[in-house]
Amino acid sequence: MSRLAALLAAILLVVIAPAVLLSWQLSSGLRRETQARASVRVVAAPWDVARGRIWRLQFTVRRVAVAGATARELRGVLRDVRLDVREALAGRLEIRGLSGGRIVVVVDETDVERYLAGARDIQRPDVRLDGGLVRISGSVHALNALFPIEVTAQLAIERGALVLRVRELQISGVAIPSHLGNVLMTAVNPLLLPPRQPVPVRFTGVTVHRGRAVITGEPAP
Repeated sequence: MSRLAALLAAILLVVIAPAVLLSWQLSSGLRRETQARASVRVVAAPWDVARGRIWRLQFTVRRVAVAGATARELRGVLRDVRLDVREALAGRLEIRGLSGGRIVVVVDETDVERYLAGARDIQRPDVRLDGGLVRISGSVHALNALFPIEVTAQLAIERGALVLRVRELQISGVAIPSHLGNVLMTAVNPLLLPPRQPVPVRFTGVTVHRGRAVITGEPAP
């Protein structure tokens, strides 16, 4: 290796090493905190890392438990982030401020089925997410009997949470008015609350397509 190449390599190492080290520390801390597969990537100049000023911070957490259904993926991009440097070097993502960002939460059919079966006692739920709609079939236990149900609903953001809004509901083949169906859905709603970690989130929208619900959001003030 020539002297010039060695010098350039040394300069490059000095420039990228602080951001790489901080990314590694924060990734390890986020994995411990969420008990899930997680990664963090920091983009910043070395002198900004030393001051806790991060131009861009990206994170991804897979199969993470949140308040409600387990999420297949939680990912985000944060801009102009201010960190507590000591906490960050210890692997704790303590955000003191930021200018903005975008958060995405992905929930699939299996996630919703597990939530309904485990948390809401709907037996053998079968969920289909597509075309903007949620279709649920299964059985509920009442009065010492099992009653088959079929629900067609939309996902919506209401009072900051992800909820099911009934369009059609049938119990044992009998059609139930949608307004009454929504009253019954209080046993299921909310389906998902905004995550608080690694950053508090405010949900802004949701789309449903090809087996997945994609909930978009932004860092909460």
